[in-house]
Amino acid sequence: MLSSRDFRQILDEVFDHYLSTLRLLDNWLLERKNMQEFVILVCARLDSLTNLAFGEEKQANNFASFVTKYSKSGQDLEKVSLPDLYRFLKYHECVLPGTISKPGRLHMFDPRRDKDLINLIWRSGVAITEREVGMLLRFFLRHLKQHYRVVPNQSLNKSSHDTAKSIRNRLQKAADSYKNEYYSNAVSSIGPILNKYKLAALLYRDYRCGAIHGYRVYLDEQDFFTRREPYWSTIWSEMMEPSRFLTLHFPGAFLLRLLEECVRKFKDRLTSRKILPADLFFEFSDFHDDLHYLDEESIPSGKDLSLNV
Repeated sequence: MLSSRDFRQILDEVFDHYLSTLRLLDNWLLERKNMQEFVILVCARLDSLTNLAFGEEKQANNFASFVTKYSKSGQDLEKVSLPDLYRFLKYHECVLPGTISKPGRLHMFDPRRDKDLINLIWRSGVAITEREVGMLLRFFLRHLKQHYRVVPNQSLNKSSHDTAKSIRNRLQKAADSYKNEYYSNAVSSIGPILNKYKLAALLYRDYRCGAIHGYRVYLDEQDFFTRREPYWSTIWSEMMEPSRFLTLHFPGAFLLRLLEECVRKFKDRLTSRKILPADLFFEFSDFHDDLHYLDEESIPSGKDLSLNV
């Protein structure tokens, strides 16, 4: 049976591994080296903590939930990156002839990326023609550009990130000025797209997945080692007009601070509540005598199966 002293020793032993990672990352940051490895290590450690904390199956959702819950930057990480959202919609305006090659027929170039937009178009009730869908996309592009800094030549006084609720409210107010309900229906369906362009989701998709599953994360060495907060920089596109866009970046100091905060706050939560994630519980505890130490949130919920006869 675990005593309070045993419990503290277990947590100290487990989190010492994360502290050694933090020391290594701090040295790399001071020496300005190993950018790609820096991102890989931060994201791998955040992944590890995420898996300890949550038992659900969708890693992207768990990752975003973990960093927003245990980071001091959680409120900002919950906001939507408007330049990245704008570029996504602008891309689909450009490829619209391929998306709707014939009236009534929709094509997805990348189902994982495009599914939510296709659902939005379908639920809006707009006619599935290049002209009508193009007008819908330009409605979003026009009003995002009106209220936010989404391209490089706009005023720095405009914000480049905002809450999903605020964005929907602005778009709904614009949609209410139209006689038909198509735009209002589209705004009601935009939630899943906004979620994909929250800062936490982009951290997972572009940095975590880009570093671990892709060739590399595109980083600017000077900015990565000198900036301290997420920022947007100019990128160029050969297929879209105008050709200059903004995209979100996370510098090394921010990533290190994010990991530090998540390690510290997650350990503090376990300590104050005297609970162990399922993986740690089954390794260090007795199932019958120490069940009160088990963190129920870390247990997978499971899934019912239907049998085909």
